[in-house]
Amino acid sequence: MGCCEYTGGMQVLARYCPGCGKTPSAAAYGADSFHLRISHCPETLIWYLGAVLVFDTAGTLQVLNPRLEPVCSAAAPLPEGESTPVACEGFLYVPAKDGLYQLDLVAAAQQRNVAVRRFSSAQMLSPLHVHGGHVYGVSGKPSPQLVACDQSGVCATFPLPVGVAGAMVFEPVIMGQFAFVTRQNSTVAWIVNLHSAVVTECALGGQCVATATGPNGMAFVITCGASQRIVEITATGVSVRLPKVSNEATWLRFASTTNSFLWGNGASVTVQTNHGPRLIEERGNIAAPVIAGSRAVAIMQDSIKSFVVVIDAASGAVREMLQIGEYGYSHLAAGADRVVAGNGTVLMSIAVKG
Repeated sequence: MGCCEYTGGMQVLARYCPGCGKTPSAAAYGADSFHLRISHCPETLIWYLGAVLVFDTAGTLQVLNPRLEPVCSAAAPLPEGESTPVACEGFLYVPAKDGLYQLDLVAAAQQRNVAVRRFSSAQMLSPLHVHGGHVYGVSGKPSPQLVACDQSGVCATFPLPVGVAGAMVFEPVIMGQFAFVTRQNSTVAWIVNLHSAVVTECALGGQCVATATGPNGMAFVITCGASQRIVEITATGVSVRLPKVSNEATWLRFASTTNSFLWGNGASVTVQTNHGPRLIEERGNIAAPVIAGSRAVAIMQDSIKSFVVVIDAASGAVREMLQIGEYGYSHLAAGADRVVAGNGTVLMSIAVKG
């Protein structure tokens, strides 16, 4: 029995197909599109090990296969606001209003009793970051701190300066023994030595607008006077990656496979290529993309329809533009060869070129 023939629920949430031992692929589902009418929270939509994970509006986690057929479900606290859960080593971590929760996805898929554990009673100030089998986030109580969790619970905390709290805290970045933390509009970032717990403040040279995991540390779009630039902070200091960024960037992404930065402002996307920046402007608004290997996948909306735009992260070329439905799709999750988009009432699963 090969991957294409195996359709049981455990093809998802598995690193290897039980039938043939190969890595399961959504390509087994062909080029067809699938849809599911379900009231859901689109900001909770993620793709993990071939599974589509999303919370419905009743507060139940729905685990679906790429055809959007149900695999299992489990009751869990709803993420707070626009917070997105993350998956790591077979567990789902949910940043809820009253703390950080963990749910065993494999137990759910095997129809076993699913224990929902609360790891921390403090609300997360930042999005969660997955690195090396651990989940990191910045919490605010009793005082700002970087929290590290594994499947057994909170394994380390690192006190942060009071100045970290306040405006929106960006997703922390982990590189080796160092963590990098900053917040919106800050002119400094904080470097945490995860071995010694020593925190060092580093000036950015401007006001922080957006961040991303960079090649060697944390990358930033910063505003310097009337212009913007991309800089990167590592354990040794600050370096300028791009001295000038046009179009008033509001978000930043880095595609590690192609070593490319992407940035945009809702109306356009610019891709750093070997031949210089390449501007992509379509007939509608383009959201910040999800990076999937060498591709950047984004939702574009005009006044009537929603589309999935697939961009080559190396050349900046638009590979595909696929209509997904009426106006209103706001979030997506991307696998190797399939994209799932949600608008709060309908999920769409669409095949894309590998």
